[in-house]
Amino acid sequence: MVLKGVFVQYKFSLPKPLNLSSYGYQKLFRALYGYTQSVYKANKKKYTYFRPGVLFFSPHLRTEKNSVLIEKGELQSLIAFFKNGENPTHKWVKRGDWKATYYLDDRMVKPADAVASLEELLARYYIKKKNKNLSLFDELKNVSPSTESEYVKLLVSEAKTIVSREWFNEVYSLSNKLKEFKKAYQTAISFSK
Repeated sequence: MVLKGVFVQYKFSLPKPLNLSSYGYQKLFRALYGYTQSVYKANKKKYTYFRPGVLFFSPHLRTEKNSVLIEKGELQSLIAFFKNGENPTHKWVKRGDWKATYYLDDRMVKPADAVASLEELLARYYIKKKNKNLSLFDELKNVSPSTESEYVKLLVSEAKTIVSREWFNEVYSLSNKLKEFKKAYQTAISFSK
């Protein structure tokens, strides 16, 4: 089994001397990979917010420092980020005074690595419902004939973005979790009609 991917090695150039702990530098990586933010209110309640990045809803492998291995279909959004800062995390009015240089190379992906990246994707992929972030996988498993049809259609639509991926179709049979996800997706489709 041969899986194809694109190896992307990148470097951010900032106008001031590189300070790895600076907020501006961290903001770039957050915009790329996403992050989880915890906020503690005065009443001692903890609120968790998921801030997606360009690659948050995509299977990817962080192979080395400042490099990532992705499916070819993810390349355009990544290049758009490098060129103009487009990302779902930060809506920058002005991109900022930074530049990204990058190198691309086609690579083969081991099936076990593709499985790991897809399982990690399932673990972080969420759906918004009533201002809550709920696991897409858990919500899909809980679909029943009594689940609201519009919600089932939303779940099916989101799940389709995963099951239609090249890596998923090549390796899902190697993982119980991925097989379970596909089965839950197919069951949800039968309830969405």
